[in-house]
Amino acid sequence: PDHHQVTMLLFWLSLATVAGVAAGTLTDGLPWPAPLAAAGCCLIPAVRARKNRMQFACLVLAVMFIGASRQLHHGYERSIDSLAAFRDSGVIGLRGRVALPPETLDATPRWVLAVDAARVTRGAGWQGSQGSVLVSTRSATPVRYGDVVELEGKLQAPAPVGQFDYGEYLARQGVHGVMRYPRIEIVQGGQGNPALAAIYTLRDALARGLQTTLPEPHSALAQGIALGIRTGIPREINDEFKRTATTHILAVSGHNL
Repeated sequence: PDHHQVTMLLFWLSLATVAGVAAGTLTDGLPWPAPLAAAGCCLIPAVRARKNRMQFACLVLAVMFIGASRQLHHGYERSIDSLAAFRDSGVIGLRGRVALPPETLDATPRWVLAVDAARVTRGAGWQGSQGSVLVSTRSATPVRYGDVVELEGKLQAPAPVGQFDYGEYLARQGVHGVMRYPRIEIVQGGQGNPALAAIYTLRDALARGLQTTLPEPHSALAQGIALGIRTGIPREINDEFKRTATTHILAVSGHNL
């Protein structure tokens, strides 16, 4: 196929993906494997059909169903929250894995715990639970991506920040609770995805290179734009970006680079 045909194919496949995601949003509650199975059914004639138009139509339909399945699966992940019974019930224990590298905002390190067990009191047995919690810790806490940790503290629902629905914002990321300044015990390290761990290690090395090469605040801005590390950006500069509605410039983006 020539360049024009490839371009049109990518255009229609992209459009089909967007349409599938929109359909998944409108059909929220449908089991996510259903459109995935439909996509598989469409791929069979896409491979066997002798006419190019039939192959193209089946391929577009398959991609659309895959987009719908991904959106429905995202909604399913958001709905998983077996920690609701533990929220606002006093001091509890949580056990799980650090799902993202810690980030420091307003001098407070924050990270997401992917919970696999919880307990009501220190002497009680662990109960299998599933959910994600945003944890705020002291600056000296040496937690890294992939660490298996046990926490002891108060699990709370995210409180609104002024007119901003902070709970809904976190829920879109699959996070349904917050725990501030818990007691932390690191049980085991290096239990994250090896590929992601390698990427985060490389990112840290690149960040150190920017720190030694550029002065501040240029180094912090470069890390935010190129690496997604926004912890070193001074508050006054963050406030200026918010005031001018240009915070999207600080997002990781090939266009920004």
